[in-house]
Amino acid sequence: MVRTEKAEPNRTRATMGGNLINYPEDVGTPMSNLFLIKIFFNSVISTDGAKFGNIDVSIFYLMMPLKWPEFAKVKLKDISKEIVRGYNLRDIATPDKWVYIKVSKGMYGLPQARSLGNDLLELRLSKEGYNQSKILHGLWKHTDWSIMFTLVVDDFGIKDMTNNDLDCLIKTLRQFYDISVDLSGKEYVKIELDWDYKNRCIHLSMASYLKKALAQFGVKKPKKL
Repeated sequence: MVRTEKAEPNRTRATMGGNLINYPEDVGTPMSNLFLIKIFFNSVISTDGAKFGNIDVSIFYLMMPLKWPEFAKVKLKDISKEIVRGYNLRDIATPDKWVYIKVSKGMYGLPQARSLGNDLLELRLSKEGYNQSKILHGLWKHTDWSIMFTLVVDDFGIKDMTNNDLDCLIKTLRQFYDISVDLSGKEYVKIELDWDYKNRCIHLSMASYLKKALAQFGVKKPKKL
C-alpha cells in the first residue's frame, strides 16, 4: 500500500476480516460531511485574522482497548518467514498449519475500531474543553477559546484565530497520538486548497484525486461536457 499523503508512504497492514465479525453494538461514527466542510472553509476566509491548518493523527485505529477480544486464524504459509522466525510461530501452529490469534486491541478491519477510536478521542478532548456540536456532527469547538475544527475520522481541519489556541490543541493531541501538522492548510480530505486570505478567496481542486481515478478506471482521454 502506498499513501502519498503520509510521512511514511510505503505501508504493509495486517487486516481483520471485518465482514465475518458480527458486532452487536452501533459502530457508526459522527463526522463532517462535504457540505459542512465547505461552509467551514467559507467561515475561515470570511473571518478577520482566521487561518486554516490541519492535523493528521497517525495509526488512529490501532491499539485502543477493545470491549471484548476478537479471534482470527491465519495459515502459516501466508505469514512472512521473518515474522514466523521472529515470533517462533511454528511452535504454536496447529498440526494443520494454522496460527490462531487473539485480538484485544484495535487493528485495521475491525468494524468497531472506528467507533471505539472516536469515543476515546472524544473522551480525551472533552477533558481539555473541546466538545462536539450536538447539532452538527463533526464540528468541534472549545468551551472558552475561539478555535474550531471539523473532524473526518483522523483528519482535523482547524479554524485558528490565535497561535496559542492551536498550540494547546497540538499539545493535547501529542499526549496520546503521533500527529503531523500542516499550518499551510494546503490539503484536507483529498481537497487541494489555495488560500488567498488578503482577497478573501479560496480555490478548491481535486486534480490529483481525479487523475488517479481516471487511471484506475482506464480513462485515457475524458470527454468534455
